[in-house]
Amino acid sequence: MKDLTALSLLILSGSGAASIINSREYRPNEHLVLVDCGIGLLPNGASSSREMAYYPGSYNPGGGNTKWVQPEMIANVPWDGSYPWRRGGVTTKFPNGDSFSVWLNPDIKDWAQSNSYAGDAKHTYGNDFKCWAEHGKTAFPLADGKVCTSAYICFHAPDTPAPAPTPAPPRPVYKTKTNYTVSSKDITVRIQGTNAELEAWKPENAFRHFNDDDEGLQCKGSEYQIGSDCKIQYDHCFFAVRDNVEEMKSFLYKAIAPKVASSFKKKQGHYNGSCPPGGPCTPGYTFEYAEYTYPQTGTILVSVFPEGQESKSTTQALIHFRVICPNTGFCGLFCDNNLKDLIDFGTSLVGAPAFGSVVCSGC
Repeated sequence: MKDLTALSLLILSGSGAASIINSREYRPNEHLVLVDCGIGLLPNGASSSREMAYYPGSYNPGGGNTKWVQPEMIANVPWDGSYPWRRGGVTTKFPNGDSFSVWLNPDIKDWAQSNSYAGDAKHTYGNDFKCWAEHGKTAFPLADGKVCTSAYICFHAPDTPAPAPTPAPPRPVYKTKTNYTVSSKDITVRIQGTNAELEAWKPENAFRHFNDDDEGLQCKGSEYQIGSDCKIQYDHCFFAVRDNVEEMKSFLYKAIAPKVASSFKKKQGHYNGSCPPGGPCTPGYTFEYAEYTYPQTGTILVSVFPEGQESKSTTQALIHFRVICPNTGFCGLFCDNNLKDLIDFGTSLVGAPAFGSVVCSGC
């Protein structure tokens, strides 16, 4: 799995935040607490659920070891096969529709031992949080009576500057836009194999390996065979929210893939045979193969920004692919020849963010 880069700390939502967590209201004392609930109730002693809890202020107003108060909001973190407080990150949506995302290093011990932050958190359109490990403190009960204990606590670090006071400005309207970049460098993918391989290597099926690679927040970065000696890799993906993933995939499957398919060419090769000393000799023969022309790389980028302030765009979702072959590719015409059709497809997508541009780049 590819580690999330700094890009992964940009957690944004297409829907507006409810008033409980207001992106325009600075709350220096708000906290996000990550808890494990029902520890010891399962046969193996593990927790029965993992939750994120939001506090607009302190979680223990009395300070020290005083009893924690009930959080203002709680969001369950569904089990996806691994413990969620991890390096790869996890995103959870709260009852008001907003999301929190966290990335943690489980190797860093509790603050009392390490005196080090263990990770970061981000709220939709909000300020950054720093997180420290603090395991085993009794936090609060769930509605069903299960007791939750602390794992990590996130807050605004002391050096986080508070925004200058303003007279209750109106909540900004956020816009989204999709931009597409297609490499001007083409690459030839040779097709020669069994009928099953020829079917699997059709461009539409080749691009659909995205479904195998998608992990929710990011892609695995695995390589998938799409020809006799070529592979495709989704080497950089990021999804703060998944509202537009279907439209992003549609551009791959229904715009780029058919254009690659139309480049199909049948060719003939000839094997001259061989006759090693002492034999036996292998006669020469003619064989058929085919080639597709792919763009070497491509990017689909969904950005979000305050209305009228596109210069402040941040990434909401990103898919980047590359085609890997023994040959290094060449400056070709795939993007230029298909540019108009790609633009027409992008502008026709219903329900997608506003169309930005299709750019041919790389040569």
